[in-house]
Amino acid sequence: AVGTCTNRASALHGTIQAAAGAADAGATVVLFPAAWREWVSGGMNTGVLRVTRAAEAGTFTMEGLPPREYLVVAVSNTDVVDTQDPATFERLARVATAVTLGDGETRTVALRVQ
Repeated sequence: AVGTCTNRASALHGTIQAAAGAADAGATVVLFPAAWREWVSGGMNTGVLRVTRAAEAGTFTMEGLPPREYLVVAVSNTDVVDTQDPATFERLARVATAVTLGDGETRTVALRVQ
């Protein structure tokens, strides 16, 4: 086992646009490991999965993320995101945006609702 401690938390910020191009305040953002197949087969550690709703301005923030490669996707608030079902991640991975976060790094992404 390897344990890592840091006081430099990584973060992801972003904006979300609806298909029509306007900011989407109702979207849900899902962040999960880019190596999602290995993550699923390893028991789906919830420490690297984040799900959040967009703010009124169509923005989101996810802080305290472990450094690694992720996939991030925005879905309509009418979409049901079952984070216990591995098939969900297969579907989301096809349309997600890849982002890599280093130790203490902050990134910003622009997403369109899928």
